[in-house]
Amino acid sequence: YTPTTPATATTAGGPLLQPIFQCDDRPTFRQNKLVFVHVFKTAGSTIRNFFDAYSDWCFAGWAIIIGCATVDIDTIGSNGIGKNGNGAAAEYWNATHPIPGEPTCSMKRTWNRTGSKRFKLNVDNRYVARELDIIGGHLPLGVEDVWQNTEHLTNEVGDDVSVTHMTFVRNALDKLVSGTSYKTSNPTVDGVVAKIRSDVENYLADARYQNKYAEYYITPRQKKEYAERDVILSAEESAVQQMANLLEYNVIVGATERMSD
Repeated sequence: YTPTTPATATTAGGPLLQPIFQCDDRPTFRQNKLVFVHVFKTAGSTIRNFFDAYSDWCFAGWAIIIGCATVDIDTIGSNGIGKNGNGAAAEYWNATHPIPGEPTCSMKRTWNRTGSKRFKLNVDNRYVARELDIIGGHLPLGVEDVWQNTEHLTNEVGDDVSVTHMTFVRNALDKLVSGTSYKTSNPTVDGVVAKIRSDVENYLADARYQNKYAEYYITPRQKKEYAERDVILSAEESAVQQMANLLEYNVIVGATERMSD
């Protein structure tokens, strides 16, 4: 594989997508950034493998972030209140309600623009803002403040940073089966089916609805505001807010079942 200038798909009306940045051998700060919001069990491995290769070839700073779906807005960029509550910017991202059984908010692995690889690190605001062009993983819409709200990095990060978001969705039943199998020790077909049947019966008995997409498509700032006002969105209200956010952030949305396209 030899990197070339990215091609742009075109129609009679013009280009569908413009390249976010060029693939080159100049490891410099890029004003355009990409955030991959990886909803659990939706094309994550495929996209991560692609960006692993891309970062190697194109000298792009890239990090896989895990356990940050519930990241606290007050720890991103210069929103942070500091570890001692002294008004200083927070050093690291922190999850407000870590998901049981999942890793805490951290970078599983990361490459900087010179190809230096690091593993199992805290999500450091300064490192992300200075060294990374692409971040992806279990994180929500709304983390772009790490670049766009950077008073503590004014000499290092410009004001004209542009952030593009992408994500994938998946057939609900396929996603449920895949997720249950992933979380089941030594899964068998009969075991996974029994687990799903038990879970669904319990959900129905308690009138509970799965709303996992909300962890990713409701922003950290919105989650904080809802909590402060003691607002609990219904499933329908949550879905409307999520769709509005996808439009507001102009998110590129793919369907896992149509990856081949």
